[in-house]
Amino acid sequence: MRRDRLFCALMCTVAVGAIVIGILATGAGSPRGVAWAQDVPGDQPDWSLTVKITPRSTFNPRNLMVLPRQPIKWVNAAHVLHTVTADRRNPVAGGPNSDIDFPSGIPPSTVFHWRVPDVPSGTVFHYHCRFSGSGGNGHANGAGMSGSLTVQ
Repeated sequence: MRRDRLFCALMCTVAVGAIVIGILATGAGSPRGVAWAQDVPGDQPDWSLTVKITPRSTFNPRNLMVLPRQPIKWVNAAHVLHTVTADRRNPVAGGPNSDIDFPSGIPPSTVFHWRVPDVPSGTVFHYHCRFSGSGGNGHANGAGMSGSLTVQ
């Protein structure tokens, strides 16, 4: 009887392990809006392009040149919540939007990942923090905590 319980416990552990490995292998635990290597064959994300959300309520760097499909991460190094919110007046929709993953804001010491969509060269995505900045006019950064991504 005891041997049967041990065998059952062992089989349950193996089954749970197989499920977890399957979830990790399919990328089901990926942040929304991010294509991982499993989603795009031969396209391993490189999160080396980083924007720091500073304790002084700025994006550093504020303006970046990026490539289509390039992954970017924003790291909240501040002690308060901030957002990365695409300006409503951007001529092209689809800019970064941390509200999908962090509706109340990106917590301190947390990372928000986003991948540049496949858009033409010259496309500009202006963005801002909805707590510490405001959106621009579609052609320039807004006031306060704001930034831009220009696709090369």
